[in-house]
Amino acid sequence: MATGPRARRCRSTHTAAFLVKNISARLPDSPNYGRIARAYRWLEYAAFGSALQRSRETFVERLGSARNIAVFGGGDGRCFKVILRECPVASIDAYDIDPVMIAFARRRIPAKDAARVTFHQADARTLTLKAASYDAVITHYFLDCFSTEELDALIPKLGASLRPGGRWLFADFAIPPASAFPFLRWRARATIAVLCWFFRWQVQHPLKQLPPIESKLHQYGWLPQVLREGSGRMVRTVLFAKFH
Repeated sequence: MATGPRARRCRSTHTAAFLVKNISARLPDSPNYGRIARAYRWLEYAAFGSALQRSRETFVERLGSARNIAVFGGGDGRCFKVILRECPVASIDAYDIDPVMIAFARRRIPAKDAARVTFHQADARTLTLKAASYDAVITHYFLDCFSTEELDALIPKLGASLRPGGRWLFADFAIPPASAFPFLRWRARATIAVLCWFFRWQVQHPLKQLPPIESKLHQYGWLPQVLREGSGRMVRTVLFAKFH
């Protein structure tokens, strides 16, 4: 039996590969996010600097005691470093629809943490989740991929996967409230319109406008515990808890 550093690297690689489940070609009729996977990080920095990455890292430490976490739409995987660090006992199920994005995310997982992260290629709209199986759900720049009608089905499903007392960590774009400076509202509307156009053009993303994500979360009983805004109040990170 081989030993030493080379054998350890082989075993780590094998473990990481084993923990990627149901990976296949791009699912039928799904947006082709993999088309921009290689350039995604640099496109993001060109448009927003570090604001979106800071939003992904915000409030993660408040999930530190979680043992099971579901991450939906982890993209190219930059969110996982802080989750693994701040949630040291957590096992993570990472769900993404695009196999290329999953491949990029896998490469960002350190070998020592490979056994803690299981990747699943899945369409969240048709995914079946076991009830009360997670302590936290994380949806960063994910819920903006769905229509209002799809959110009506998806939010209750994701919520039901949380155990009592579970929390929902959310980061996404938003139109600043009416009390904000008019320029900030105009800038947000223009930026989001350009983003919707770009993603329709590049990845066949179907939406033409931002859905009412937070109002839908509120409708289904999720209320904010803490909130942080950035990029002219256009980027929001919110930690939600369920109130009945």
